[in-house]
Amino acid sequence: MALQLPRSLFAVLFLAMTAILLPACASAECCSEDEDESLALASLPASVQATIISYAGDRPITEIEREFENGTELYCVEVGDEEEVEFHVGLDGQFLGYDNDEDEDEDHEDGDDEGEDHRG
Repeated sequence: MALQLPRSLFAVLFLAMTAILLPACASAECCSEDEDESLALASLPASVQATIISYAGDRPITEIEREFENGTELYCVEVGDEEEVEFHVGLDGQFLGYDNDEDEDEDHEDGDDEGEDHRG
């Protein structure tokens, strides 16, 4: 004998499950259609803008994306034309560090880019 639920109860359960699961999926990197969202500097909070401008220096800002890295949501910023530098800024405007891509290590002979200040 199968359990018969009234349609209204089924609808309520369906909406409740959707309300619980949808936000979790929307915030998960694997669920987003466009993994990284390209953003304009002016659309960001003032504290984030100030940090980006400070670390970009006189180099042009070529791209800003909102990303998830190691379970943390942050802004990934690329600056520069010829020598591209990528750094991360927290949603609160805190500077989180430079991106340590393998390509970047090849650009530096000693491979030690830690602690180096790339502000212009």
